[in-house]
Amino acid sequence: VEVSVDGDVLVTRRTGYIASYNGESLPGRWISSHDVYAEGATPTTGAQVVYELAAPETEALTAISPIAPQAGPVNVWTDADALKKARKIDRTFTPSMPAKRRKELLVGWAQSIGRARYR
Repeated sequence: VEVSVDGDVLVTRRTGYIASYNGESLPGRWISSHDVYAEGATPTTGAQVVYELAAPETEALTAISPIAPQAGPVNVWTDADALKKARKIDRTFTPSMPAKRRKELLVGWAQSIGRARYR
């Protein structure tokens, strides 16, 4: 991300993304939710894929209008104790996943993170 002296914001992308791979041509190295890049290999069909672009793409962000204030009361809390007193709890969520399943999912997540890093 670059900001010019005129205030223009430019974003340069160096990677592309495919939500569900289906044989698309990939210009360079890639990593997927199922596979690790290897020369001449392709990702598994249906995998999420992040790939290097052949050349970086730069685009200027379009300015947006500020959000107009809405009529009505605005609450401002100056300390955590006042906020705790004012909040209402309408639902409470209690984890119900067995510890063994949670551990299996965490191991899979850690493996995915390891595959996502370029070497």
